Amino acid sequence: MLLHPRSHTPIWTSSDPLLDLRRADPPIGFGIVDCLNLAAGSGELSLRDADPHVQPFIDYNYLQERSDIDRLREGVQISLALTEHPAFEGIVAERVSPSDADLRSDGSLEDLYLIPHGIPSR
Repeated sequence: MLLHPRSHTPIWTSSDPLLDLRRADPPIGFGIVDCLNLAAGSGELSLRDADPHVQPFIDYNYLQERSDIDRLREGVQISLALTEHPAFEGIVAERVSPSDADLRSDGSLEDLYLIPHGIPSR
């Protein structure tokens, strides 16, 4: 889980954030990003050409294992519970995503994360 400041305005004043690290506006909120480490599923890396300048083919094969989907869903649920803890009172004004409809069932929460990434709903 990553906790980081967020802003809905551009944060970089140039097209290259490594050259100009000044913030355009102060952050107006924070986001929690759930990530899956040590996934059970594995991907594939293969060469497209003998030329080292040709990018290889990478298929990450994300969320193809049921256990990975279950663990990521659990991470989202833990993050949501964390934001409802009394310590966050006065910090969290509202949840932007996932919506109440997304949280209606495990299946709808999975659809929120799986379908946009081309992974069929389970």
